[in-house]
Amino acid sequence: MNIHYKYLLIIFFLNFLSFNTYADSPLTSTPFGRAFLSEPIVAKAAKSNGKISKEMLGYLANESNPIEIKLALINQLGWSIKGQNNGKRFFEYLTKTRNYKSEGDLLENCNGDEMISLAYLYAMDNYFDTSEAETYAGIGVFKSPGNYSAHIIRALISAQHKLNIGQWCEVYNLTDRVRNDPEVLYKDLKQEAIDIIFEYMDIYKKYCKY
Repeated sequence: MNIHYKYLLIIFFLNFLSFNTYADSPLTSTPFGRAFLSEPIVAKAAKSNGKISKEMLGYLANESNPIEIKLALINQLGWSIKGQNNGKRFFEYLTKTRNYKSEGDLLENCNGDEMISLAYLYAMDNYFDTSEAETYAGIGVFKSPGNYSAHIIRALISAQHKLNIGQWCEVYNLTDRVRNDPEVLYKDLKQEAIDIIFEYMDIYKKYCKY
């Protein structure tokens, strides 16, 4: 085996490890949207190959639609190792339909459901860099302080970042704090969806040394 061939094998092995590390993660391994597949819009998202449609954009922007269905829709759009562009499309949709003049205008006037939806879309688009998604999620929680869904999605986004930098115990703690937070009063996700989230997230408890 020559040196060049050995080098190629090493590169392939490292890339394989990297892919599996990120493919098995808080944002990619919590398919709670499956609990909502009886909802037509969620079923459409599951069959969309990751591409958000005008109908889905309109659904996300409609204030009368339940936040849990919106988040299930986003969850079932899924993720791609190559990245997606759904967050930008929703950002542009909101900007155009609401006549926002700037990002600051959008952030100030969007409600909590829209902000957490925007955050989740950006996080699923690029789970290697969740900085922008974390900012939007923080605003979403600020605008919907008692909503379980807003808190759990922000926790998943932040947990993804902690996984990326190797803080595996904090990956567990972030969602566990939401589970045990007495101030999160309005549990707007069905129990089946919550169970799917924690079936995966509780794996990280073993990395905590109490």
